[in-house]
Amino acid sequence: MDIYALTDKILGEVFDDSFFRGMPEFGENDEPDVYAVYTLREKPSFHASDTNLAKTYWVEVSVFSALAEPTLYEQVEDAFSDRDFMYDGGTDAGNKNIYPYKTQYVMDFTLDVYKN
Repeated sequence: MDIYALTDKILGEVFDDSFFRGMPEFGENDEPDVYAVYTLREKPSFHASDTNLAKTYWVEVSVFSALAEPTLYEQVEDAFSDRDFMYDGGTDAGNKNIYPYKTQYVMDFTLDVYKN
């Protein structure tokens, strides 16, 4: 399974081309009005007979927008849930010192994948 391709596909359905893996550096006036940034982590989650039989993937999605966008957050949650990700929660993590003109809402998702 290519977890990056799956995450890109999910976010592409919600944000078109306005999503990024890792925080980009925008040029002057290049920052989209609304966009998402994600990071991904993984770890083995089930072992038997010295074999890794499953992995857990964590995807953290930060949604940046001028104002809070509850409907957009729900669309992101639904898009990941439709692909069997578990929504672990979200929080307003906006830092007005770093992003003075944006809100930042962080959403966490997990997906357990078992090897055949």
